[in-house]
Amino acid sequence: MLPRRLFIALWMALFPSAAYSYPIIFGTTLDPDPPLASDPLSLIVAGVANSSGFFLAPPYDVVIGASNVDVDFFLSSPAPGELTMAVLTSFQDSVSLGTLAEGDYGLTVNLFTIQRQTGAVALADVHTSSFTVVPEPASMQLLVLALGATVLARWRRARSS
Repeated sequence: MLPRRLFIALWMALFPSAAYSYPIIFGTTLDPDPPLASDPLSLIVAGVANSSGFFLAPPYDVVIGASNVDVDFFLSSPAPGELTMAVLTSFQDSVSLGTLAEGDYGLTVNLFTIQRQTGAVALADVHTSSFTVVPEPASMQLLVLALGATVLARWRRARSS
């Protein structure tokens, strides 16, 4: 069986009139991963459109609730009369989510396409997932505590002999 990307690339090469449509693939990444409660969090969206001329059009809509994050990205289509080719074109952008409290969150990312010719907006794809914001690691505090205990034990040993 052909991998999905190869199949779509072959389809677009054989049927170029279908190239002026929706993005093929998109995905999201959180930065940093895993998210820490003390760090500002960013959401990165990246994907591949099946025609030239597509680009992400800010501003993006971000709604942060008590246990969910909803983000809407808008992918603008080629302008009327713009020369387009049936090629795979990548797009990527990020949006800041700020700092989030510790806990479990649901993530919903909607990718809309905007037809520049008509202004029509259509939902192209939805990505849902979940993530956990973890507390700041205490490993540095444990390291300092262990070194302090080692120094104290050596000092006591040296003092008693």
